[in-house]
Amino acid sequence: MTPLGRRRRRAWCAALLLLALGATALVAWRAREQRAAHAVPLVRFSADGPPPRKYRGALTTPPFALVDGPEPRDPEGCLLFVARTSSLTKVRRTMFDLEHRFNRRFRYPYVFLGERAFSPAFQAAVRHAASGHVQFGRIDDWWEGAGGDGDGSSSTGFRRMARFWAAPFAAHPALAGCRFVWRLEPGSQHTCDVEQDPLALMRSANLSYAFAVAYAAQSAPAAAALRPLLAHALNSTHRNSLGWLLDAGRPGAATGCQLLTSSELVDLRFVRSREYQALFRAVDRSGGFGSGWSDASLRSLAVAALLDQRR
Repeated sequence: MTPLGRRRRRAWCAALLLLALGATALVAWRAREQRAAHAVPLVRFSADGPPPRKYRGALTTPPFALVDGPEPRDPEGCLLFVARTSSLTKVRRTMFDLEHRFNRRFRYPYVFLGERAFSPAFQAAVRHAASGHVQFGRIDDWWEGAGGDGDGSSSTGFRRMARFWAAPFAAHPALAGCRFVWRLEPGSQHTCDVEQDPLALMRSANLSYAFAVAYAAQSAPAAAALRPLLAHALNSTHRNSLGWLLDAGRPGAATGCQLLTSSELVDLRFVRSREYQALFRAVDRSGGFGSGWSDASLRSLAVAALLDQRR
């Protein structure tokens, strides 16, 4: 073979090799894309709970479309967040879930309360994600009640938040026009369609409280701490649910059951009532929140003692 022929053969071999490498890379890229489209991401749980699901596309593009005209909704209902500017990502994930599963049909207003004023970027982002009106308010009174040390520690932060959710939130001016409130936690996931309006259902069925989960709390107040407070429940003829909190089979013992208040629906007239406020003040004077008492334990006691089982 002449030198020219050898050079031509080497050139053809190099071209065929490059073509084969390119085809192999293309097949591998397509296979990787298919695996990524069907892969289930590994969920790593942190102290804040499971991370919100990921959406394709920009966060400013909600993965839903508004329906033509909202369905009738309760005129005194609202969706309530207590959040910080730094939790914007979690807030938007929760809003995207709720708008897609529920609120795009009803367009309930949102109320955001925070310890500090929300940044303009936060306000613009949540307004863009909401189908209803958005209102912002500031929590100016973080007073902790009896036992507060005001040292700014994490335990103090929990005590402040627990006390605020126990009762003072219902008196915030931003909620003056609200009666039925759906409490939302930044980062919470809503994966099921809500076809019926739960806020309107509370009014039509004359309900004062609705919850999703009840659990046995390790740090729930003991029966000895519950019984003295029941004097504030006043004598009534309704059928209460105290048997759910006090263990009838073991005198002096409590069941430890509590309501998970982070996803509650509540009639604010119940929280603002004289009987509920009396229970709140009694707990506040007994040592404050954070030492066995939380908004969940107080709400559980108030619901069990003050409300008829049908409500």
